[in-house]
Amino acid sequence: MARPGSQARRPGGNHYRLKGNLVHPASEHLSLTERLNVLREGMTGDALAGALGWSPSKVSRIFSGKQIPSARDTRALAEATGHPELADELLALRQEAETVH
Repeated sequence: MARPGSQARRPGGNHYRLKGNLVHPASEHLSLTERLNVLREGMTGDALAGALGWSPSKVSRIFSGKQIPSARDTRALAEATGHPELADELLALRQEAETVH
């Protein structure tokens, strides 16, 4: 994963500028899955599952984009990754993901 002050690459060649430890898009927004993966940087799936009381397979499905988390799970993920202030942003991305699926 990219370090603060460097650029992260998204498949397809899109670049994102980093601001602090969070990725902010240069031209388009990140998907829910991409955003969650940025927020959990440094946390293993097992550690996150343990912190949330979830199975590792549930965490894997969410972070691989195979499952859209519920609104409650989305808020819990914001808290568990240390970014409760981003819950509303994640919920908006969740809504977009549901609309697409």
